[in-house]
Amino acid sequence: MDARVVEDAAVELRRKRRRGFEAVGLGVACGVLAPLGWLLSPTLGVAVALGGATQAVLALWAFFSRRGQLEELALAPEAYVIPDVQAFGARLACPREREVLAQSIRSLLRDVLRPGNLYSPDRVLRYGRELDAIARDLLSPTVRVQPVAAAMCRWLLTHAAESPLYNPRLPAEDLGSWLHRILAGMIQTR
Repeated sequence: MDARVVEDAAVELRRKRRRGFEAVGLGVACGVLAPLGWLLSPTLGVAVALGGATQAVLALWAFFSRRGQLEELALAPEAYVIPDVQAFGARLACPREREVLAQSIRSLLRDVLRPGNLYSPDRVLRYGRELDAIARDLLSPTVRVQPVAAAMCRWLLTHAAESPLYNPRLPAEDLGSWLHRILAGMIQTR
């Protein structure tokens, strides 16, 4: 990711934030004006209410689209010059989020042989030591977790179609590569 791509991503994040706030503002205005419009004409009231509902949908789209872009950018160390990416990564590396990630990994390891899992049991068994080490490091107060490592861990657990943990069409070695990069982003402080 070069400087131009990072700058374009920062502009896009700002644009999505602005669109979201505008949609919320217009939605609230429509919500306030809909009853007044109803008094003038039921048709007008319904039209304004529908406009408000449309703005609510647009606000949700802006929120989730921006969130998805942040999740992707958080995987690239060079994107951390963008304040929103830096804040997102910091939230992922906070103790509460680290505990959630660790518990997800522990649950995965505990239920590996239970039928009906979405992830690949063979891959979990093959990389069980690495997964356990990641869970242990996430829970350890003496380990500093870099935001990129936390973002990679979250992505690996939550993006099933693109994750070698879940998708059998991806090479199993890809999972090993991801896990080693995550472990490299966990630094013992004491």
